[in-house]
Amino acid sequence: MIVTCPANDSEFRQALRLILWQPGLGAADLDERVDVLRQYCTNHDLSLDNVLVAREDSAFVSACLCIDSPGRTSAVFVPVLDRQDRRTEVLVELLRQVVTAGCERGIVYLQAMVEPESREVHVFREAGFTFLARMLYLESDLTQFFLPIASAPSLNWETYNNQTHDLFSKVLVGTYEDSRDCPLLNGVRNVEDILAAHRSTGQFDARLWQVACGPSGPVGILLLAFIPERWSYEVVYMGLLPSCRGQGYAAALLGQAVREARERAVMKLTLSVDETNVPARRWYERFGFRERNRRDAWIRVLQAADSDSER
Repeated sequence: MIVTCPANDSEFRQALRLILWQPGLGAADLDERVDVLRQYCTNHDLSLDNVLVAREDSAFVSACLCIDSPGRTSAVFVPVLDRQDRRTEVLVELLRQVVTAGCERGIVYLQAMVEPESREVHVFREAGFTFLARMLYLESDLTQFFLPIASAPSLNWETYNNQTHDLFSKVLVGTYEDSRDCPLLNGVRNVEDILAAHRSTGQFDARLWQVACGPSGPVGILLLAFIPERWSYEVVYMGLLPSCRGQGYAAALLGQAVREARERAVMKLTLSVDETNVPARRWYERFGFRERNRRDAWIRVLQAADSDSER
């Protein structure tokens, strides 16, 4: 009989080792991965308390990890499954328990990033998760020379603070209209949860949160964060208001991101994009972004949207 329950102290490290294991990874490298994860969570004030394990006749069988983030979301991690693995049904049951526990913690939605075409995809589908998007992880080497784009409009930049909070909220929500990046998330979270989630990415610096303003008012928003583990800046979010699309403002926002990173002697810029967002991908390619990885995002919404929900 399979029993699922929170991991006890003796199972905790064993569970993390199972979840972080990859084919070809030796014991020493696996232990290092566990230590890196624990240090990362400590540095970013994230909890590793939400580890569920499955036991069969008191023997450890499988495990699942949830890492809750600001903004009431939780990242879900399960072990890699090979073709002969018989833990599929066990993991589905673990994920059902994850859903119940997430509801109790007030989580809005669970999200898992899965290798495309992997067996884990079947597990999340069976557990009631919905495919959100195939996300492409892009990187640009800023030591390379970029030709200036003469058509990029000149803009003024408002930085984030208590006085501009409402402006950022309004522009951020406005950029979601007809967005091609993960449209299924629209209406799931309220704007305060969204901003909290963005603030939790990397090292938050209000000077790197900027609303772009043209002669007639705001046109878009650019949110950057420093990622010390990779010594890079990440474009956490970039978006344009619908009326301002197709006018070259995307080049202006990307150019601003490049300038901010270079001014701080950081020569790597990263971002992620929905594979189906072809217009954005074309702009990223012009700025030297190249694909480094890809993952499929699966989500399970746990709570009905608040009355003021936006995404």
